[in-house]
Amino acid sequence: MAGSASTDHVFRGGVEVGADQRVSGVTLRVSSWRQHAGATAFLGIIDLPAGGASSSFQNGTVTASITQHGIGSRDAEVRATTSTTNMTELAVASDMRVVQVPGTPPAPPTVAATSPRVAHWWDNPFFAGRRYGDIVYENSSLPAGFTVADVVLELLDWGNVVVGRTRLGEPGAVSGGFGAYIVARTLGTAALEVRVRSWHDFGWATRYRLVYWVTGAGDLTMPPFTARGVDPATL
Repeated sequence: MAGSASTDHVFRGGVEVGADQRVSGVTLRVSSWRQHAGATAFLGIIDLPAGGASSSFQNGTVTASITQHGIGSRDAEVRATTSTTNMTELAVASDMRVVQVPGTPPAPPTVAATSPRVAHWWDNPFFAGRRYGDIVYENSSLPAGFTVADVVLELLDWGNVVVGRTRLGEPGAVSGGFGAYIVARTLGTAALEVRVRSWHDFGWATRYRLVYWVTGAGDLTMPPFTARGVDPATL
């Protein structure tokens, strides 16, 4: 930063420590760069919360300040400002200290539960395709202690190879002359019910399955699978 009177620094931008940790202290280490020697010379350090957030070095020609930190939280980001009055080239680094939060339980694992395949086809004598509506796991729920974190629809070919994926609100999964998309689902609860619309052109079939990402502790047992066909216009 030679030739600059003032410079802003960001360290570990957007980074958080683990859910069972908290930032307990941060430091800012300031050195001058001696180009002729190819090395740095240590000027000083700012250590929070042990000392103040600002300090001056090298007879007052260099000042440094920590302007933002996440002490007491999971926020690992540190922001600082350095300035010089004699165009000293500086090397600046930041470290942090973390502590474990006593008694913090580990986050429950998230596992994938994949439904059986749903398939539709129709030998239409009028050479037309068809649309379908399904209510999957109608009125069914996960066991106590489990919640649905995400639901992904996977479109399948005749050999059960995944040829497309979609979530609620995303464009439908389409491959060749067939496709499917999610109309409704609920996250953050135990409810498993998902509503799906699908279609195929003449001479094709539509096949899909649902992947539930489930959060909870223990062995997950899914309820019996159901998929009730309905008029897609009613979904």
